[in-house]
Amino acid sequence: MFALRVPFTLPSNQSIGIDRRLARVGTLSMMLDRHDAVYVLVVANFPDEAATNNFAAQAKAGLIWVMLNLGISPTLQTESFGVNFVGLRSPTPEALSDAIRTDMGWPVTSLAEDEIRAASQLDTNGSDAIRRKETPRKDVQEELVLRAFAEGIAFPGARRTLSDSKFCLATELFASYLKAPSPAAGFIALTMSLEALAGTLTRTQPGSKWMVEMKQTESQNALASLDAEPLEKPYKQPLGSEETGVCAKIQDLIRRTLIVHGDRAAQAAAANVAKIWDVRDLLLRCGYADSGVLLQATADARSVVERALKERFSSIARIS
Repeated sequence: MFALRVPFTLPSNQSIGIDRRLARVGTLSMMLDRHDAVYVLVVANFPDEAATNNFAAQAKAGLIWVMLNLGISPTLQTESFGVNFVGLRSPTPEALSDAIRTDMGWPVTSLAEDEIRAASQLDTNGSDAIRRKETPRKDVQEELVLRAFAEGIAFPGARRTLSDSKFCLATELFASYLKAPSPAAGFIALTMSLEALAGTLTRTQPGSKWMVEMKQTESQNALASLDAEPLEKPYKQPLGSEETGVCAKIQDLIRRTLIVHGDRAAQAAAANVAKIWDVRDLLLRCGYADSGVLLQATADARSVVERALKERFSSIARIS
């Protein structure tokens, strides 16, 4: 049989608890493994190499669905992405793991040995401790990841989402939010995700300029916080009618996208966009916002973005 291996990494504040269990979806078998900082999702039981390669796009779309539902942001390791021939009639988790690890050049070890190795490689200079303290952690279990992945690949046209440029840019920006170095950067990434979906995002707009100009080094990012002091390069000019028009376009998009959940829900989400945009304008104009206000606006923005992206994914992927 043939297997597809999908290696990926996660930001330092995200992790998956690995059990090396085998899950089955239809005729396919799936499992997760990890070595050091790299995870590998294995999808097996393909009849030939062509069928395995043909499934690659579906698998990539499945990982997007995982991100939208579990709030982790996998980064594919394309150099190790590929096909394995596995000489097993009915794979056990251990045998499948050993076969994939051997092909990837990983040591064939027990799960307990891997956990000890990972613990011994923790950064001891204090930077990881600072980062863990300042950035909320997101830890999910293997079972949830495999379940969400199975849901994603079950959409007959899941691979079609990869051809939607607006959707892909919006999901990239949502992933940026999940690993953002500061509350302000995360919030702006969410608003830019909405702009990408609405087709109004350009590199010359205030949000894009702000994200570029406020980029900091990794060590500064770990300590970045709006509670400390205003940002260094605020946009003090008032935002004009063009920005107001962007908000209106996004509100219209949200109404049309979420109408499937009922008119009241769609109207409420669109009203939230206006509130979110008020905070965005304040942040871009003055360079800072009250931490409590920003926290609520970020929660509202995440809710709208997740619902819009899931609905966009579903509407595209339903058709094979």
